[in-house]
Amino acid sequence: MRVDLANLAADLQTYAKIADVPFAGDAVWKMLDTFPEQYAGSCISVRTTTHPAERRDVNFRFLSNDLSHDPVAPLQRAGELAFEGHPVEDLLAELVERYPVWWGVDSAVSHGFEKFWVFFTRGVPLDEILELPQLPTAARAHRDALVAAGIDVVYLVGLDFWHRSVNLYSGLLPPGRLSPPRVAGLVGELGFPVPDEEERALAAQAFQTYHTFTWESPDVQRLCFAGTVRPPAGSAQWHPPTGRFVAEAPVLAGRRDFIFARTYGPGLTYQKVEADYTGTTGETFFDYWRRSGAS
Repeated sequence: MRVDLANLAADLQTYAKIADVPFAGDAVWKMLDTFPEQYAGSCISVRTTTHPAERRDVNFRFLSNDLSHDPVAPLQRAGELAFEGHPVEDLLAELVERYPVWWGVDSAVSHGFEKFWVFFTRGVPLDEILELPQLPTAARAHRDALVAAGIDVVYLVGLDFWHRSVNLYSGLLPPGRLSPPRVAGLVGELGFPVPDEEERALAAQAFQTYHTFTWESPDVQRLCFAGTVRPPAGSAQWHPPTGRFVAEAPVLAGRRDFIFARTYGPGLTYQKVEADYTGTTGETFFDYWRRSGAS
């Protein structure tokens, strides 16, 4: 499937209206013009959250498993990425120097580039990742929490240049690895508000977990449980504004698949919902996990 960039831009504006967030057409087109082939020929997903409208955004992502593709230089040439001496930049350099990787690029409709997803061709033991000098010290301090959540091997690292944070992702969790009591324990042990019974049951269906760290805090910033769902519009598990997102999200695929991430942090609980715009995101992820040894 080839994606028409003009149609994609128009659909992203529709997503912004659905989520009630600002749409900056120039910023969106700068990203599309920087990576025309990746947006036209890769898998694309679009995400929003249940944050209050003033803190909400719509993010659009492409995944490119072409090992020859390196998005760093194009973003620099486009003025979307500047190296200013922050440790996130050094961590990026460490990862690409040590490991063969492929990429995802995540941008917001309100301002453009935000994040790299760095996928390893093979899973890397957590203890090896924790030895990286530029990783936030909070990650090393929470090794046991990472292992308990299934992240004894790391398959994906998210480097957020906009929020100056890093995510460490598990591989594909087998059915039964999580349970409602296990979810309650993982969340509560970090000192986060424990979700109610319904939320625990839904989080336990996750196929992946990930933790968020920063260089400024000794604490885990977020713990997320991500799972694929295909609910009917108006399902009771969706909360505004994600109910409307699920019902109205424009997609190119014949089916409507979503990744839903229940997210917990200090004093906060919110949800992320991500539409598989091209209908190929799940296939790309699961193929990656098979090839990388994550399942």
